[in-house]
Amino acid sequence: MRRSIRALLGVMATLWMLEASPVLAGNGDTRLIIRFSETVFDPTQPAVLTSISEVAGHPMSYLRPMSGQAHVFVVGGVLEPAQLQQIIERLQASPEVFSVEHDLIVNTQTGSWVLVR
Repeated sequence: MRRSIRALLGVMATLWMLEASPVLAGNGDTRLIIRFSETVFDPTQPAVLTSISEVAGHPMSYLRPMSGQAHVFVVGGVLEPAQLQQIIERLQASPEVFSVEHDLIVNTQTGSWVLVR
């Protein structure tokens, strides 16, 4: 139940963020923050990368670790918000994934939400 609520909140937050700004990762590289279930010990392993790339339907590459057992991955060539949302939903449905969210830098100084990355 908790996982379902977290997944729903993650999807809602991502949709809100995407709707809040006309700017998405302009360089074609989209970053995702992924926290894996306890069954995944090392997300840098080729087998894990292959598995999540297949689930996402896009090639993914490992970028770096974060605190809280989260990891940043790059999904190349994702430019459309709907396409990104589909990838997030596919990954969230995987039993290997605990949570997934779009890695964003948000600038609120302009009076409106602008996605910088």
